[in-house]
Amino acid sequence: MIIKSISIEQFRAMKNVEANIGKRITAVVGRNTTMKTTFLGMLSQPFTISKENSLYGEKTLDGYDYRSQFKEKFKLSSEHDIAGTHIWELTFRQNIYNRSNNFKVKSVYRKSRNHKDSLRFINADKGKQKGHGYVQVPVIYLSLSRLFPIGESGKTSTIDMNMSDDEKKLFLTWYKKVLAIQNLRNPTIKTEKKDAKHIFSGINDDVHTVETSSAGESNVGRIILAILSFKRLKDNYGNDYKGGLLLIDELDATLHGFSQRSIIDLFSKVAEEYKIQIIFSTHSPVVLKSVNRLQRKELQKKGIEDVTNVDFDNQIIQLYPKYDDEGNRFIKAQNITTARALCSTLDDMDLKSTIINQHINLYTEDVRSQVLLGKVFKYKGIQISDYVDIIDIDLGWTNYCQLINKKIPEFTNNLIVLDKDVEFKSKNEEQKAAIESDNVLFMPVDVEKGMFTFLKDHTVFNKFEEILRKNNCIMSYDVCFNQWPEAEYDDSIEYKNWFKYLEKDIPSIDLLYDFWCTQNIEIVDKFISSFREAYNIIADREDLDYFL
Repeated sequence: MIIKSISIEQFRAMKNVEANIGKRITAVVGRNTTMKTTFLGMLSQPFTISKENSLYGEKTLDGYDYRSQFKEKFKLSSEHDIAGTHIWELTFRQNIYNRSNNFKVKSVYRKSRNHKDSLRFINADKGKQKGHGYVQVPVIYLSLSRLFPIGESGKTSTIDMNMSDDEKKLFLTWYKKVLAIQNLRNPTIKTEKKDAKHIFSGINDDVHTVETSSAGESNVGRIILAILSFKRLKDNYGNDYKGGLLLIDELDATLHGFSQRSIIDLFSKVAEEYKIQIIFSTHSPVVLKSVNRLQRKELQKKGIEDVTNVDFDNQIIQLYPKYDDEGNRFIKAQNITTARALCSTLDDMDLKSTIINQHINLYTEDVRSQVLLGKVFKYKGIQISDYVDIIDIDLGWTNYCQLINKKIPEFTNNLIVLDKDVEFKSKNEEQKAAIESDNVLFMPVDVEKGMFTFLKDHTVFNKFEEILRKNNCIMSYDVCFNQWPEAEYDDSIEYKNWFKYLEKDIPSIDLLYDFWCTQNIEIVDKFISSFREAYNIIADREDLDYFL
């Protein structure tokens, strides 16, 4: 939306750090002391609304200018923060700043009123070209000061927000949805102010008032007010509104798991609709998995397998410590774009090493089916072992049906590929229900009977005979079927016996599997498509990377 990336040359423990920013949502994660709040400050610092801008004078719904306060973002040390040692650059997504896509910031000394030197951050290119001040984009920064117990705050004053009926309706809708409130009787929106830092927003109704509300309720209320503030700008200023930045420190603080998921769902909707780039810090696995799910959905929708150069709508940035050979501690950054990478990030938050297992188990009725599946995927250039662990176990289809109907997690949360002929066998109602489960597939072909029927076609066999010759094997049609003259048999044991015979008399059964794939491309593609659909349903439930 606004910021595309950040490049940090130096800022305290950060040196030569780069990260991509999502078009809509960016979650910044890291253990304590990894400079998350400072990172948000660097992203928000270069933006303001000055007198020459048409938006100048506009206030947020809770009464603030569209700019962030320096002291909310940066806590500087007179001893260690030295002028010239803070240098970073933002790259923009569009030409929003004097025909330039870059904005460089540096620190300089300034004289304060008490004549002591202090630091400020300025445009590093200021003076080189007329008009190179801060970037004219509205920004709202919600610091941790938004979270306080209003019941312990003493006297407060009510803020008149002059909300429209549409704004009130949206506030109540989102408030109830995020907090999972089923009913509010005669609700009214109320915002209380203790001082410049402490604003509390919530609901009065027939059973409680804002004064008895929790910090979590106010957290949601303040966030919704920020969103509605940008909506108001968009509605009132049309094309003059180029989009806005909403930054939130510790988004998940005071929110339970459901609300954390719901707030990300809300962000996903409003970011695009109201042109808001939303960036927040978090420690929450729930929040991170929700953002990662949006990333995976995006990749699935676009059909992108290589995530290397994807300009994501939604990003996760991990800030983490590294040590040089002398033991000096630095803060580095990396973009997290896959479920596999997120597993490592979450373990790092818990100070645990990671053994990544992002596989789904796959069950078949026999070993031959397992081998054929491997060949089918290999033919399409897919390494099946990257996605599934094939479990070496022989169970009949009726056994799998029983296990599914008993709701055994292992057999409902993993893939089961049954023999092709099961589709056509008579089944009771419970068996029908089991094989219609979203984790059940059917082989693209019956291994024994299917290959028998396949080679019985003379045209097909002649092609296969040539393949055998190239592999130093001479086998005629009569030799292949010397004990099986019929086109088909009622007893499946005949097909099994024939297959055993063939396995013994040709160099490798892989030759047949590979050949079958080349002659049945449509069937292979259809199976891969069905596999992808079933796999991704489970991946979505289990927070795994999609099969793309």
